[in-house]
Amino acid sequence: MKRMRRDSPGFTLIELLIVLAIAILLLSIAITSLSRARLASNESQAVAALRNVAVLQTAWRQNDADGNGQADFWTQDWSGLHRVANKDGAPWAFISAELAKADGAPALGTTGTARPLVTAPLVTGVAVPHAGYFYRAMTSDNSNPPMPYQAGGPTNPGKFGFTAWPAEPEATGHHVFILMESGAIWARDLEGPGPGGPAPAGATLMGNSKGGQLAWPGAPGGSALNEPEESAWKSVQ
Repeated sequence: MKRMRRDSPGFTLIELLIVLAIAILLLSIAITSLSRARLASNESQAVAALRNVAVLQTAWRQNDADGNGQADFWTQDWSGLHRVANKDGAPWAFISAELAKADGAPALGTTGTARPLVTAPLVTGVAVPHAGYFYRAMTSDNSNPPMPYQAGGPTNPGKFGFTAWPAEPEATGHHVFILMESGAIWARDLEGPGPGGPAPAGATLMGNSKGGQLAWPGAPGGSALNEPEESAWKSVQ
């Protein structure tokens, strides 16, 4: 009997190269999409954290959370929103410990009976970013001349400001955000990689910031945040 011969067509080298190129292209598209989704998620979490603090500050002022007998806002540091102690000496934890650890400049703890009483910092050394972002209390408002938020102590009766910035610009986030006492949140594209990358106009770079916003942007008393068509700062809806 004659044996039937069955030829297997297989793949040519060119066909294999085409398949490989398509696979690499699809993988690249998937990685880019995942990266964009991660950055969008990081920025959304930063905005959500700031929005939550705006609500907390209102409750803080109305209920005298720090027990100092004043209707004021907390302005000393970001982590103080977790570390300020109740009458029993335990932290109130208005924000989570994970968010508090992302403070770029936590204040020292305090002891004694004077209010506000603040427990010890949660991190020794460099802050731990939360969802790719660091946070810090801003130092002064946009009046002319600028008035320190911490005037007279760690609280302020009428204003506050907090900022969030990416731990690795372009890798963990594209924007720096600021929150003011009105509840408004403003964003600015960092337009460059860190460390030491471009910072928003009028900013003073923080020691470990890689582009963080410390001072109020623009000239003292200026209206940079009120001119979104002419300013790099855009309102976050």
